[in-house]
Amino acid sequence: MGLTATIPLLLALAPYTWLLVVANFVAGVGGEQAGVAWYSTLNEQIPEDRLARVYAYDDLGSYLALPLAQFAAGPAVLLLGLQATLYAAAALILLATLAMVATPSIRALVPKTAQPLPASEDPVPR
Repeated sequence: MGLTATIPLLLALAPYTWLLVVANFVAGVGGEQAGVAWYSTLNEQIPEDRLARVYAYDDLGSYLALPLAQFAAGPAVLLLGLQATLYAAAALILLATLAMVATPSIRALVPKTAQPLPASEDPVPR
């Protein structure tokens, strides 16, 4: 997810279309990989009877964060200026990513080993 910090950073430093397209593609691939890891981890670590509630809270937080950040961007530009706001956005993304990576309980997560399926007693149809 730290790759998404390149977008506001490039907008501040070198806002060339071709560079932004490449950076958005790379950040998108990173975001999708993070999404797969996130949902796989949720399915593995959260008990099945609580999973729907965890997904609901996760989606609520995700859907609230984007419009709130977009709402705050305008006043931030007026207060700090465009360049400083873009640098601050990149810094916030990097700090959030580093905080997540630095959390011991996140780093200590170990994938559960897959349990083999029980053998069926039914004969195999031919």
